Amino acid sequence: MSGSTPRSLRSQQAAEPARPGEVPATWSPAVPARRTGLRPLRSLDHLARDLVALRRGRDRAIRRRIAPHAADGYLLIHVPKTAGTSVSAAFYGPEVFLGHTTARMARRAIGPWPYSRLLTFGFVRDPVSRFHSSYRYLRAGGAQNRYDLKWRDALAPYPTLERLVADEGMIRELHQHQLHFHPQHRFLCDPAGRLLVREVGRFERLGDDVERIAGLLGVEVDLPRLNTTAADEVPLARTARDRVRDLYARDRALFGYE
Repeated sequence: MSGSTPRSLRSQQAAEPARPGEVPATWSPAVPARRTGLRPLRSLDHLARDLVALRRGRDRAIRRRIAPHAADGYLLIHVPKTAGTSVSAAFYGPEVFLGHTTARMARRAIGPWPYSRLLTFGFVRDPVSRFHSSYRYLRAGGAQNRYDLKWRDALAPYPTLERLVADEGMIRELHQHQLHFHPQHRFLCDPAGRLLVREVGRFERLGDDVERIAGLLGVEVDLPRLNTTAADEVPLARTARDRVRDLYARDRALFGYE
C-alpha cells in the first residue's frame, strides 16, 4: 500500500483551491444532497464558531490524533458500525486509531482551510441494519471498555430487539446519547445539514466504494474484515421497523435509503 498522495492529485488541489468549508466544483457527490430550506448562513455561522474554537486551542487532543494521518492528503470520518475499522486499516494500517471523530470536529481541530484541502470521506449504512448491528455489538459488551460496558448493562433488560424498540424512551435515549446509535448525519454533516465530506461510500457496496476512493487517491489498499458483529439479524415486525425508520428519517433522506 502506498501512503502518499500522488503528485497529480496534489497539483490538481493546488490548481483548484477551495474556500474553507467548500467542496470544489469538480466534485460529484456519491449520494443525493439533502434538499431543505435551510439557509447557507447557518453553515457559515457554524464555520465562524469553529474558527473561534480553533483560535482558542480547543480540540487539541483530536488534532494530535488525526493530524498526522491527514498529512497524505486524505481523511476518513469513521461513522460507527459502517465497517470503519476495516476501512481505516485499509488506508492507514491496522495500528492506527482515528476514533469516531465527526467531520465538524475534525474541521475544527485542524482548521477549515487545511480540512478543505483534504479528500475527506466516510461510509454510511442502511439505518435499520445499522441499528441491528449496534444493538448486537453493545449487548456483547462492545470493545469491553467502561463506556461500552455501561451501555451493555443498560441494554440488559432488552433480550430482543423487538423489546428494545417497544420502549420508545429507551431508543430515544440511545439515539441522543449513545455513540453507536447517533444518526449518521451527525458524523458527516454540520448542524445545518451541510455535508462536510467529499465522498460518501455505502456499507452495502463496501469493496467497490473502497476501490473507487482508493482510485481517486492513486493508492492501493487491501480491505480486511475487522471488528465484525455476528450476522444474526432477525427481521423486525413492520411496526417496530417503521419506528426505527422514523427515528432515522433524516439519515434516510440524506443518504438515499428507503
